[in-house]
Amino acid sequence: MGSLERRFGSLEGAMVAGFGEVSKFAGLTFGEFVRKFLTAWFREAGEIPEGAELAKARIDGEEVDVFLEEPLIVGEVTAYAESAEEMVKLLRKAEVAKARYSREPRKILVALTARREAARELRRRA
Repeated sequence: MGSLERRFGSLEGAMVAGFGEVSKFAGLTFGEFVRKFLTAWFREAGEIPEGAELAKARIDGEEVDVFLEEPLIVGEVTAYAESAEEMVKLLRKAEVAKARYSREPRKILVALTARREAARELRRRA
């Protein structure tokens, strides 16, 4: 069983690395892809104004993967969630944005893949 788990872990790593290589070839990182996709989706849904663009930002020392000031959106993007720590990071960054802009941000967490236990915990916390 241990050997199978190590091989599966190796396969997961190879898949994530493979996505990284494909994204370099295509000229987009996963984070850039997510920002462009969400921008288009929010515009189509009428939730962000035409011309608004989700971007990467730094708020009081915190690097935010997905950000828009109006409406206030804060997001965390990861190719692989090993644990529910990604949710903790998102909530920390959302609190920083809330303190700075004096309003509750919309929170978005995007994980390309996640360990089964991590996915369960992320769903529970969401």
